Amino acid sequence: MQCTSKELGAKNSIKGSEPGFLHNHIPYYQIELADFRIPKFKFSFEFEASGVLKDMGLTSPFGGGLSEMVDSPTIGEKLYVSNILHKACIEVDEEGTEAAAVSIGVVRPVCFIFDEISSFCS
Repeated sequence: MQCTSKELGAKNSIKGSEPGFLHNHIPYYQIELADFRIPKFKFSFEFEASGVLKDMGLTSPFGGGLSEMVDSPTIGEKLYVSNILHKACIEVDEEGTEAAAVSIGVVRPVCFIFDEISSFCS
């Protein structure tokens, strides 16, 4: 039997369902626990993510194509991300769970040498 595209899809399934369908068809069990324990732990992880991102096909930030995004043009050089670092941590204890993550893109520093003092003196 062939299904037409009108018969397929989540929108049509939702339109055809009735209020309370999921509530009436998903099993719900209440289980009494005598003892429930979760270990306390703290875990952190960090890695240099550039290689992974490049392998996934994200290459434009690493190839010098960011110069157009910056108002002040660089002198003869293309702006690019040299590497991307990622760190995540999670802590679980009696009070609950806390988690945080951060990723940063590292752009090669640009040196600026100002050797003309007469511009500041009048």
